[in-house]
Amino acid sequence: MIDLPLISEIVSLKLAIAISKICELLINVWTILVCKKSLIQFYLRLYMKEKVECPKCNEVMLDVQACHLICPRCGSHMDCSDKGSVW
Repeated sequence: MIDLPLISEIVSLKLAIAISKICELLINVWTILVCKKSLIQFYLRLYMKEKVECPKCNEVMLDVQACHLICPRCGSHMDCSDKGSVW
């Protein structure tokens, strides 16, 4: 017969291993997403006709749509109206 505390330790160890593997997968997914986002931002900046700097943090803003820019650093939005609204 197996000792009850031994079973508890085995279950705890298996649970810890499973949690560790889940954390590793989440880290890998997060890394892939961050790399894809950086790559997309790089290509957007590369092919932008006109570079517009964010008035709040001076980062190059990204085109979202015609006449709508967004800052990848601080999240500010800008439109191309005559007032140049920033929000």
